[in-house]
Parts: sequence; structure tokens; C-alpha cells
Amino acid sequence: MLHYQVRRRALDGSERELVYTVKSAQVLHRADGALKSLKPRFQVVDHFTEETLEDQAALPATGRSYLYTITPVDFAGNVGRALTLVATRYPNEPPRVPVDGQVRVNYRLSTQDLIPEEESAAATPSLVVPDSIEVKWKEPGTLKDGPKVAIAKYRLIFRKESTLPIGSYGLDSTTQGSRTKSLPTSNARPLPTDIKIDLSPEGPQQDRSAKISVETLQKAGVFPTGETPKWRSESWRIFFQTVSANEVPSALAPVQILLHVESESGKGNEERQPAELEWLPKPSKFPMLPPEDQRAIAGVTHFPMPAPADSKQPRIFAGKLDGISYQPHPAGIRFIRFRWNQGPSNKPNYPLELNAGYHLLQLDIDAHTDDTFDDPAKLANALKTIQEVQMLPADDLLVTPGDTLTTNQWEAWYPSSMLRQKSPEKRAEGSQIAKSPWYSWRESILEWPTWSGLTDLGDRVGERSQSLHPFLQAIIEELDKTFNIDLQVSPPMQPGNFPAFMKLTAPKADPYGWGILQRLGLTVAFSLRDEKNHEIVTGEKLLTALKEALDARQANFAEYTKHLHVELLFQPGRSVESEPKNEVDANSLLATVQLSLRPVTRKYLQYGKVKITGPASAEVTLELSLTAPCSMINQSDSASGQIELQPDVKPVKRTITLPLNGETHLLFRSSTLPSIAIASNSNPKPQPSIAIAASTDSKDIKLGVVESFLATDELSTYFTVPQTLALDFSDASRLAGQQWFRLKCYLESLNSTDPNVSADAKINIPTTEKDIQSLLSDFLGWSQRFLDFGGELTGDGPWLATAYPRSSSPAFATPDESGRLKCDRLLEDKWAHNYRYYIRPYSRYEMLWRSLLQSPELFPPEEKTVDILANFIITDQSLNNLQSKLPAQILPSLAQLK
Repeated sequence: MLHYQVRRRALDGSERELVYTVKSAQVLHRADGALKSLKPRFQVVDHFTEETLEDQAALPATGRSYLYTITPVDFAGNVGRALTLVATRYPNEPPRVPVDGQVRVNYRLSTQDLIPEEESAAATPSLVVPDSIEVKWKEPGTLKDGPKVAIAKYRLIFRKESTLPIGSYGLDSTTQGSRTKSLPTSNARPLPTDIKIDLSPEGPQQDRSAKISVETLQKAGVFPTGETPKWRSESWRIFFQTVSANEVPSALAPVQILLHVESESGKGNEERQPAELEWLPKPSKFPMLPPEDQRAIAGVTHFPMPAPADSKQPRIFAGKLDGISYQPHPAGIRFIRFRWNQGPSNKPNYPLELNAGYHLLQLDIDAHTDDTFDDPAKLANALKTIQEVQMLPADDLLVTPGDTLTTNQWEAWYPSSMLRQKSPEKRAEGSQIAKSPWYSWRESILEWPTWSGLTDLGDRVGERSQSLHPFLQAIIEELDKTFNIDLQVSPPMQPGNFPAFMKLTAPKADPYGWGILQRLGLTVAFSLRDEKNHEIVTGEKLLTALKEALDARQANFAEYTKHLHVELLFQPGRSVESEPKNEVDANSLLATVQLSLRPVTRKYLQYGKVKITGPASAEVTLELSLTAPCSMINQSDSASGQIELQPDVKPVKRTITLPLNGETHLLFRSSTLPSIAIASNSNPKPQPSIAIAASTDSKDIKLGVVESFLATDELSTYFTVPQTLALDFSDASRLAGQQWFRLKCYLESLNSTDPNVSADAKINIPTTEKDIQSLLSDFLGWSQRFLDFGGELTGDGPWLATAYPRSSSPAFATPDESGRLKCDRLLEDKWAHNYRYYIRPYSRYEMLWRSLLQSPELFPPEEKTVDILANFIITDQSLNNLQSKLPAQILPSLAQLK
């Protein structure tokens, strides 16, 4: 066969006959090493290329029919039996649809309408019938390249949501449903369950409008019917659709919803723009839940922390939670766990969908007398609302809180935090301090990570070419190969000098330095989503993905692993346990994880002590051989304080007086501990730096051995910061000076390279001893948090840290499988209490009604006229103020009393 001959004739038009040919093509397919010939199925596609777009858009709604005659022709020119069929062609060019449509629901209310009704938990509330409903839009413009399709009909499409969103309607984003699955609604397609309402447009092209009556919505099933319509658990999304004269509908465009509330007097109005339309019930108050629907358990809190100091479990992130366990809080925090039903169980018709949250009320029984309990009004005033619990979709709990920018709302635990914890049996007698001393500026400095192009340009400050450190950026790029990443935006940087920056990031507002590191590009928080279904990645899958990304990039950035901290964030509702727990569920984590490159603590001074005993009040002359500057403290001579000794060729002599008990300790701090001996007429042999012996002619004096002790010993707190620290920072040849310059590069890169910022509003870090000394005191207190919170002093990371939101109001909860909710109330004091607690649900519309009732725009305060004057001083100014408030005939009489 050569080809098919196709002949097209129009049956209901004057179009000319068209003849063309279609060739068939065979396909060769290789299977099991052999080629097979697949014969094609015959098909004809007629594109009507001779027509313009306007011709195609002008097709009638009934369509246009054509007669097709298809004849096979062979290579000899012989024709076979023809196939004849009739095809009808319908229009398919839709009109344009307005994209700025707005449905305005108008309410006209008085203050009496906004006062909640009496408490009722059984009946479904009645609806507030809208005063009017109006649709507004602008006609869409014509296309430059394309047909002009006239609009014959305008429609509103009402689509009922499958579930009622959780949250307070019209006030928070949770009314939009789950944030983890929400998608754009533009260009949506019609569904069989959609309700269509045709509009009758009025007005000019740029200000079109149409009104919809409540009766029309009732007939369509959008608004409840009846003389007193009852609230229904429904929410609606509204779309705009246009239809051409040929009955071709357009795609759906989302419509903005506007709630317009006007006072009955017409003096003011308020507006809200919710994501979905819900018909508002009359304000009502819910009663408190009965006791049988509540339960409270008291206990000691246990929070997720890295392995304790006496544990052999490594505090390094390995893609699992083996190094984390629930441990008691050092402050001995207790908690009360409340668990309750969503509504009263004895009322089956209770509308659970109306609940948006709960208020936890507390009654301090010990603080009130019998008179309070006998008087209902006094008892009601004695109740205090101590906690608000807002309901959230289950998926939203994984991303709430949504960021770590408010750093003081988090409590974090680092390996250093666990190493300095002291159990009660290890504390000094009577001590209640749960933390041991830790490394500080007394003997250590901070080593900051290097940044190519920023910190490695000699004595010149470089510029940041990207917002994140190269190591963090490499990890993000590795994760981006497999997942979609939602990165947390860094906090904004305002112009200001270094003192202003320290004030902005003070330890009280930023206890762990997260805000500082975020601005310096050394911290990044993110969440992952699956590329295929856009589902958020949580739990074990999140830990595995993070571990694989670190392993893939760690070899190229090995020098930064000692700085790297993986800060795992826990959900607020799953961060407290009543008992110690070694197994931590990965599903307790938030979907957000934070990576930080924190400065490393480097110890450069040593501590030592020596014991001297002898007769009471004896004077002992010591010879100290020094190779480096040394600080010395005599514990029995507090008045002398800290003595600074400088090295010399000859031993330094110091005379001390033993106390009445004949025993004292000398404390030393130096890069190299000194050699010490008791001076005598003979020349004692020099002693080694560690082992020290008494002089042979001082038999009554006993000199012990110098023993080293760590910075975690309480004795280290006797020393102050070295007086030479400012000098060390100014000397680029010393380690301290190198790290000071590295910090200078980080800080000055924030705004010092911006030509649009004035010099006095830039961060400028000094490099001379005098200038450094002027701000040293503030700097040491500002930077101490990086010494307190970090990894271990030896070994490499990535270090494992945990964090969870501190107790705050509102708290967030979602019903569990049994439909119950849970909330933990933390008690930080250790006193006994006798409390009674109550739980009251509040409506999803309560906050909306309350905001409207308190709105000065909706109900402006009325000016009060003065009826009686008492003890009033008459002046010219007061007479001018009273002109608009008093009758005109009174003013002359008052003027005589001026």
C-alpha cells in the first residue's frame, strides 16, 4: 500500500472540499535479539490549519459536521474499498476569566449582637444571616495574540472542603488547612460536586458587580435552610468561571473572600480576609468540661539530652538517636500532664468541629477563704487563665515552631552542658548548684572556623561571596540533589556599630548564640520535602538523609568537623517524659533541623596547686622558678588577691605566713607550671616542674607536690581574666591575636563593606591594645556563651545537640487516635501546692467576635457630655474646651467665675 487518500466535505457549511494523503508507517521492534515488524493502526488527525484562531473560536455551540472518505491506494495506483464516516467538530476555545474576583459578605451588627449567648453545650448555634452578598471584579483584558472570545455567562463555583480546617477562623493561618500539603488553586478544574451559581453582572467594564441573595444560596445548598438556620461544619472555596456563547467554559480562578462588618449605626466598619468562606454562628460561650472528661498526672520532668557525663555513649551525630535519652532537668522541674476529651462525653450532639482551642484555668485553693467558695462571683474572679492550648492539624505540629529566629524561646543541650552537670552526690555538702565551673576566658580562647576568601587574606578583611559558610553550603547542595529544601531566612541586619550589635544579640535574648551565628553565616536551619509528592521528610528518613549528606561532603571539609553541631529540634508536645527513657522515637523530632559551625574552645593556660604545712603563723620564703608569666593565689591570704609574677633569670622569692591551723594552699595559673622550693642558707638543688621537695634545713615545713587541676574545678573560679588578654588579642603572632582577627573578619563582613552605610553605623573591630581594652569587659560577657555551650574539648564532631521550645502560651496540640488532647504544665518552684484546674473550650469564632467587639473602628467610643461640675477651675483654656460640650447659655455664667 502506498498511502491513504482522505477526502473531507463540510455537511452544514460552504467550505470547499479538501483532499490530502496520509502515509502509514511500520515500526521495527527488537525483542530477544530479533527484529519484529509492527503494523501501524490507522489514524487521521485533521488540524484545520487553513483556519484562523478567530474562525475556530466562532464555531457554533451545536458543532459543525464533516463527511470523511478514506480510500487506500497501492503502488500501482489501484484504489481499494473506501471507509466513510461523519465527524462533528465542537468549539474548544474558552473565554478569559477574571483573576481579581472578590466575594464580599456584608454583616450589619450591634454591640448586643456580639455579646456571647448563655453557655450551652448541647444545641448547635444559630447563624448570623448576612445583610447582603456581593461579587466584584474587573473584565479581563484582551490577548495581543489570540482570538477574542466573548463572555456569555459568569459563574461562581462553590467547592466544599472535605474537612473543616482547625484553628480560629479569620485570624490565623491554621484555618487554611495543613501547610504540608497545601497547593496553589489557580487554574483548578471543575469537580462533579461543585455548586454553580450564575451571576447577573452590572456596572462598567472596570467595576463589574453582581448580587447574590441568601435565598439563592439556600436553594443551591450553600447556605443552611430554615427560619433560623443552624451552623454546619462546612467551609467553602470559591472560584470564578466564565462561559462563551458557544458554551465553552473557562478554567477556574480563585476568588478572594472579604468579610465586611459594619456597625448598626453606620459609624464604622471592620474587614477580614479569610482563606475560605464559613457562615458565622452567633457568639456563644462553651461551659467547662466536666471532671470525668479530664485527667491530671503529676511527676518530674525528663527532657531529651545528649548522653550524660558518666555515659560511654558518644555525643556524636551518627544518623541515629542512640546518643540521646530523656533525663531529669537539673533544676528539678516538675510537671502536671493534663489529658482531656474534646467535648463532654455525656452530650453526643456536642459540635466538636466548633472547638478551636482550650483555656486552662487554675484555682489556688490555699490563697482563698470560704467566702470565695460560697460566692459564685468571687469564685469566678479567683480563676486565673494560665495556659491557652490551640488545636493544630497533625502535620503542622511537625513544623511548629516554624523557625529558630526567636532564640530565647528554645532550651538547648550541648555535650559541654552534659559534661558539667553534677549529680547531687557529687556536689559539695549543702550545695544546690547543679553545674560545675567550665572553661572560660580565664584560661581559654575561642577558635573560629576559617572561611576561604574572608579570613585567609593576611591582615586584610575579605568579603563574603555567599550568605552561608562553604561547608554548610556544600551540605545544602548535597541534600538538594535528592530533596526540595526549605531554608530558613537569616534575621535582618540593621546598620549599627559593634556595641549596638552586642546589645542586639545580648545573652538574655540569644542564650546560645544562634542569632549571632545566623547573621555570620555559620548556622542554617532547614526542612526537606520529597521531590515527587512534596511530602515533608521526618523521623528516621530525615536523619538518614542528613547523615548521607554529611558523609558525602565531610572528606573535603574535614577541618570543620570539630566545629560542626547537629542540633536536633523536638516537638513541644513530645519533649517531656515522666520517667527516664533511653529509647527516643525519631517521630518526636520536628521536621526542621539546624546545623551550626560553633567556635571551638582552646585551652592555653594550666592550673596547679600545692599544699604547704608547718607551725602556726610561721613565715615561709619560697623560691619559684618561672619560664612564663604566672598568676598565684594564697588561699589563706585573701587580702593579697591574685598576684602576677613575671619570669626572671633568678628564682622569684615570695614570703607567705601560714594561718593558725598551719596549712595553706597556693594556686597557680600559667602556660607552664613553676618549679618551687623553700629558700634556705644552702642552695637547694633545682626541683623539677612537677615534683617539689622541701629544703633539707626546713624540717618543720612540709611542701607538697604541685598537682594540676582542670578548669572544671571550683578552684579555677578564684582567678580573674589575664591582664594581658587585650595585649594577646592585639598581637597577630599569637594564637589569641589570630582568632581575634578571624572574628573581626566575620563581624566586619556584616555591614562594614557596604558603601551605603555611614562609618559610625558600621561594625569596626579594633586591633590595638588600648582600643581592645576599652570594650574587653563587654566582649567577654557577650562571647562567654560560646565557651559554655559547645562540643567536647577533644576529638572531632559532628557533635550532637538537642533543643526544644520552652513552655509558652499558646501551646499547640492535636487530637490523638482516641480523640483526646494533651498538655504539660511545668512547675519550676519546689513548693507544695493545692491547686484545682478547669478546662474550658473556646469556639473557632470566639477570637473573631472578640476582636470585632473591641474594635474602636467598628464601635468608636462616644464622647460623654458633662452634666455636673465639681471642684472645677475655670480658665480660658477650660472654657475653650467646654464650648462643644455645654449649652451656649451656660458659658457666660462660667466666664464670670474665671
